Amino acid sequence: MDANQSISVVRCDLDGVVESIIVDPASLFAALKPGESLVRLFPASMLEKALHFLDAIRTHESTARWELATESREGHQPLLLSGIRHGSALFVGAVLDTGAHDRHFEDMARIVNEQAAVLRQVAKQQFELAASHLQFDSDAHLDDLMRLNNELVNLQRELMRKNLELEQLNRLKNELLGIAAHDLRNPLGVITVYSAYMLEDLEPPLQAEVAELVSDMRTASEFMLALVEDILDYSAIEGGKLQLDRMPVDLALLVVYNVRRNQVLANRKATRLDLAVEPNLPPVAVDATKIEQVLNNLIGNAVKYSPPESVVRIVVASGNDVVTVTVADEGPGIPLAEQDKLFMPFTRLSSRPTGGEKSTGLGLAICRRIVEGHGGELTLASAAGAGATFTFTLPVDQPAAPANADMA
Repeated sequence: MDANQSISVVRCDLDGVVESIIVDPASLFAALKPGESLVRLFPASMLEKALHFLDAIRTHESTARWELATESREGHQPLLLSGIRHGSALFVGAVLDTGAHDRHFEDMARIVNEQAAVLRQVAKQQFELAASHLQFDSDAHLDDLMRLNNELVNLQRELMRKNLELEQLNRLKNELLGIAAHDLRNPLGVITVYSAYMLEDLEPPLQAEVAELVSDMRTASEFMLALVEDILDYSAIEGGKLQLDRMPVDLALLVVYNVRRNQVLANRKATRLDLAVEPNLPPVAVDATKIEQVLNNLIGNAVKYSPPESVVRIVVASGNDVVTVTVADEGPGIPLAEQDKLFMPFTRLSSRPTGGEKSTGLGLAICRRIVEGHGGELTLASAAGAGATFTFTLPVDQPAAPANADMA
């Protein structure tokens, strides 16, 4: 990074809504206005990472060296972002990323110092304004404020150093986890295929006791293979490698196909899948494989957690420039105290599948990131004993002709 680069600084509220552009010598924030969300600066492919950046500032008080890019009339602009939280305000600094590979911590510290200087200047102005109204000597109070602010900057600098170390360790962890999962996938696949062959095609058939053992082996290997696939997906997403092959898709047909696929599992529990699709849905541009993964997880979970002879309702509708998919079950529901943990990886809640099915604990975390990567939102409405309703939205692809959908 060029040490002579000028930093642009914007002040936002805790939700990332711009309050003021403090300094912008390179016009990096020229496309933003007060009242607009900071994430609007970035294209859809960068939306998830931009949201994670804001969350990192809110959670850790400061963060640095986030690489994002904007699209403007000048073309593709790679940016290097850092941020500090001060009370109810977020200060975000940006410089053009020159692509150099010799960035060091001192560069990050310089950015923080510049941001801190801006923060001190703003605090001084606010303090002096208050002092003029209250008519008291502000010098001693300003000294106290500056001293406390310097202590805060030092703490933020140390926190930033620790955050950088944690980010490096987290990346290493995800890489090692992905390598291990990748190496396990093939042998687990072989075990699953061979056990299926021994149970279904082997002549003469296995004795009953041996067949039971092979069946247990097949069930265990299928679960482990699903876990490995989820770990690979989650590692890729956490590593910023969520790649979406988006194309115009008839979402109605995609949902119908997935409902039929899950009907086999539902039939084992005499559970009815009730599907209602709004006619003439507007088209959406999505990665069909990824959205099918979301559908399979939500519908499959609804069947798993529903009692026998219950109903799972799937509704597909449109409105407000989005298509909405809702999956509602009649299961035990999710207590309010546990709902914040639901989309965290490897989470185990008090609710259990009603048929002894297993869960990897990663499915919903992956689903939320896939939906957010498409610019949509995945939400939950539930209460203990009242079932669970999952809803996700997908932005409508405009302009486009309406797609046909059948009731099923």
